[in-house]
Amino acid sequence: MRIEPVNSLSVTCVELTLRPIFQQGRVEEGIHHLRAALALNPFNIMAHNNLGFALASQGKTGEALGHYREVLWINPNCALAHNNWGYALACQNKLDDAIGHYRQALQLDPRYAMARVNLRNALLSRATAYATGGRFPEAAQSAREAAGLSGVGQDKELTERIAKRIAAYETRQSYHEREP
Repeated sequence: MRIEPVNSLSVTCVELTLRPIFQQGRVEEGIHHLRAALALNPFNIMAHNNLGFALASQGKTGEALGHYREVLWINPNCALAHNNWGYALACQNKLDDAIGHYRQALQLDPRYAMARVNLRNALLSRATAYATGGRFPEAAQSAREAAGLSGVGQDKELTERIAKRIAAYETRQSYHEREP
């Protein structure tokens, strides 16, 4: 049985109260407040998401993933939880799993810009990993997928960099961006 948060106003209050705490870098204090909010309402989706994100930022990925699982148990259609889960996995260099969560987030919300950016970055990181391992056809394919995401073509510089990557991978060469 899934239960939605008892009071959506309480979710908003938690968000507004904690935003400045996290912006000031007081992560432990924020975590304490999020745990308290969840003790009052264990179905608070945003508290689970924010706690997961805070824990992931501290390298506590296993615990963070548990909170994203809770969100998806409460609301399987939460694109934010899939995006955050993907981010935590990408930080562990589990790129294939991260890509799957980013894709799920975009399937749930096709306009979710951050999930699209995260998916693009994960695809490019995977392309780099493939190329480093000498798997140039897979590297080129992963970079092509990144290039094909909507919005990428609007950034001319990014489009050019991805095209250079693809060209390098197609000629079985690694690609290294040069700093200006």
